[in-house]
Amino acid sequence: MEKDIAPKNWKRINTALAFEEPDQVPFFLNVNGPYIAGFAKVELKEYYHSPEIMLNAQLALRQRFNGLTPVMPDLSIAPEPSALGAEIKWSADGTPWVIPFIKGEEDVERLEIPDVENAGYMTKSLHTYRYMFEKVGHEIPVVFGTTHSPWGVAALMRGTSDFLADVIMNPDLVRKLLRKTTDLSLLWLRTMEKSAPPGTFRRILIWDDLASFVSLKQFREFILPVYEEIYGSFPRCERWYHNDANATNILEGIAEAAVQCFHFGYEVDIGYAKDKIGKKVCLMGNVPPLTVLRNGTPEDVYRSVKDIIERASKRGGLIVAAGGYLDEGTPETNIEAMIEATEKYGKQ
Repeated sequence: MEKDIAPKNWKRINTALAFEEPDQVPFFLNVNGPYIAGFAKVELKEYYHSPEIMLNAQLALRQRFNGLTPVMPDLSIAPEPSALGAEIKWSADGTPWVIPFIKGEEDVERLEIPDVENAGYMTKSLHTYRYMFEKVGHEIPVVFGTTHSPWGVAALMRGTSDFLADVIMNPDLVRKLLRKTTDLSLLWLRTMEKSAPPGTFRRILIWDDLASFVSLKQFREFILPVYEEIYGSFPRCERWYHNDANATNILEGIAEAAVQCFHFGYEVDIGYAKDKIGKKVCLMGNVPPLTVLRNGTPEDVYRSVKDIIERASKRGGLIVAAGGYLDEGTPETNIEAMIEATEKYGKQ
């Protein structure tokens, strides 16, 4: 792997986002806590709770893959719900979960948008960013611009099953709760923008797997306006979106939200997605992360990447990536195979 691969790849990503054809199809290594902690051989709970351990683990991975992975605060699902008062439980393996506490509209009305300096794991994420920037920010970009969708935050605070039932049975509660969580997301992103060096806050990533569990009509009614408000509040930023659940039924809504880059899951047929929204949205995906990248062979990875490129690279607008985040334990040889296969089959 060539040492200057990262800047070349980013240039190709920007070309793909503009729906121009780069000299070759770019790729992206989507990583988060479980994979990074496993790679660095540290306990996941320690990774989440120690800025020093988190930074060192991310730097080790970044060095291994020649600058292709980010440095970023990474607190999983904890920041936004905890900022609104949710209790976060940590499992034995370090995975966080939100304890639902919204029982009715009166609980929603009691929610207050917090001071970000006293907002649970949101504050911890902010302090982690400051720590990372102090240590490496003048040499390595520290990514700050990711927010859990207000829809996903609301669902976790209410309880996903109850929240989805509310869409039919109590839509007023849904709207009121979404107003609170949207205001929080806007505050959080504005805090990130103020914290980042001038001119460096250029990309917003909303992640929202739970949006796939509604119909297109419901998506347009409840979720689309939230995305439009968030993206529209930062008109100079790129609009990235992650949803690795099966989003086939809401593809049109995602395009209507003016998403620029959509990182999607392996269950979405990439040929169908290209035909449906590929003229409006740059597609990032979708090598199966478990069956191919983690449990397959390099030959399996090559076949998957070749198929993706053949079906979706025409007219630009494609970034090859895992159809989700890289699973813990994914062999480095298979990650290298994804990069090599993209270079082999993605030349224009």
